[in-house]
Amino acid sequence: MRDGRTEKVTFTCTPEMKEYLVNWASDDRRSISNLVEGLVAEAINQRQANSKASALKQKDKGVA
Repeated sequence: MRDGRTEKVTFTCTPEMKEYLVNWASDDRRSISNLVEGLVAEAINQRQANSKASALKQKDKGVA
């Protein structure tokens, strides 16, 4: 849950990837940081949903 505190994360990418992110953020009228934060949040939500679905499938199969 978001409580207003944030932390910095740094990553490296190719110049082409950075250019794509710059253009995407500009199209959305967002900062690159805000764009990447949203993309990471979506990826985390998807991973959590997949993990829950996988756990339910394993439970249904009787696998511990």
